[in-house]
Amino acid sequence: MLTRSDAMSPGSEEPVLRIRERDEQGMAVVTAVLVVLVALLLSVFAVQITVHNISSGDVDRKRVQSVESSEAGIDLAIQALQSSPTPPCSLSGTVGSAPTTVSYSVAVTYYQTYPPGGPPLSCPSGGTLSSPAGAALIKSTGASTAVVYGNRAMEALTRLTAVPSTGFNDAIFSDGNMSDANSTNTSGDGAGNDATMYTNGDFTCGNNSSYAGSVVAQGGISITSGPCTSLVDLWAVNDVTTGSGTRTIGGSVRSCKGNISLSNQTTVAGSAYAFGSNNGGTVNGTRQGGNAFIPCPAVQQFPQIWFTYGGGGNSGNVYSAFLNAGYTPKTTSDCSGTGVGSANAIITAQNNTGAVPVLLFANCSGTPLKVPSLSLAADLAVFSTGGFLTSNSTSWQSSSTANHELHLVVPWDWDGNETRSSCPSSGAPGISLGQHSDGTPGSPNTGEVHAFLYTPGAIAINQHSTVYGQVYGCSVSMGNNFHLYYRSTPVFGATGGGGISSYNVDVAYKREVQP
Repeated sequence: MLTRSDAMSPGSEEPVLRIRERDEQGMAVVTAVLVVLVALLLSVFAVQITVHNISSGDVDRKRVQSVESSEAGIDLAIQALQSSPTPPCSLSGTVGSAPTTVSYSVAVTYYQTYPPGGPPLSCPSGGTLSSPAGAALIKSTGASTAVVYGNRAMEALTRLTAVPSTGFNDAIFSDGNMSDANSTNTSGDGAGNDATMYTNGDFTCGNNSSYAGSVVAQGGISITSGPCTSLVDLWAVNDVTTGSGTRTIGGSVRSCKGNISLSNQTTVAGSAYAFGSNNGGTVNGTRQGGNAFIPCPAVQQFPQIWFTYGGGGNSGNVYSAFLNAGYTPKTTSDCSGTGVGSANAIITAQNNTGAVPVLLFANCSGTPLKVPSLSLAADLAVFSTGGFLTSNSTSWQSSSTANHELHLVVPWDWDGNETRSSCPSSGAPGISLGQHSDGTPGSPNTGEVHAFLYTPGAIAINQHSTVYGQVYGCSVSMGNNFHLYYRSTPVFGATGGGGISSYNVDVAYKREVQP
């Protein structure tokens, strides 16, 4: 405490007030608090930026993964179209592994024509399309197990071109024109209406015929002389014409380079598409004329079955394949006798109990081999250089409950010519079935005989005949009341045209769409 005397300066009578100067103690604390506060704010800001960047990275990752998985689904669907005769209706799967797994889900919609028009084709899962496709719309949705952002979807429109199979998949195949007389009937192979009839020429339907399958022609299709029914499609390059009388087409009608002219009594359950005019009849589905984008049927080359006894030249695969399938090889030049070693004796021996499959090469140049009635106990394959014929009322049956196979083949090289590339215009030995040639099983308890008839010449099937199997000829004609029950029969070592093995795919566009 200051006193008066303390406040007096020496030699002065007035008091002097001394004031202690204040120091800066406490400012360091304030500064430290401010620094901590700024650091805290910067840390919060840095955390927010980091969280934002991580979240953005997660979103970007899922966006990329989802769209890439959806594209993977489209690529796999296209791959399936290019490699399988049964196009997929849908696909699903996963891509990648932990910690993040992505998946795709694909739905494929098929149309008969490109660009797509009319209702989509029926696509049973694991089955076959109701008709060959001309376009496919593929939508694939991709999803990721990441916890943020939604799914993404891609869509692709493709144009499809059918690729013919190398198997023998047609019920009847004619390299030239095909015609029937009256009341020809075909039945499927137990899997539906699959008895396809194919010709590289024109097809003419007789009166009151019914086909449990499609009719495919590289020429035109004419149904003009009476009622005819096709349970599936009529597909031609040139004109499709129906005349008076009730006509029922269970599928669709297509002409890729011609016109469609239907009688007033014709009903088409599906659609009708024509390159040119499209008139007449009743079409329950879509009807289009002037469509330049209708796919034409795939061209099938007539299959070539080469066979020289012993497997020489081009024939080695067939000969060896039959032997590998368990057939015992035999040969003869006696094509008209009945004695030991004759073709007749070797063939009829297959009726005996204990018989084994036999591969017979009959060198019958100029002489058709007459095939007798059979009650087969084992499979039989006959290759004849002179062709085949049967008498009236010949029957082919199984002697047991087992089915057996009967191959009657005129080899492509019947005359030793191994450079032939197309059906000869004349001279090739043919196959002629007499009236009432009958392959109907003997009773409901006996098996069937599946006959495969093949020649680079003509096949003539006379009236009231029945065949369980397949018919392949450079030309085919069918008499009144012929009935074919389609049964797919293997031809070991041989390849041929028939059916669809896959599709060539052209991508019109690929784009992102809403999931």
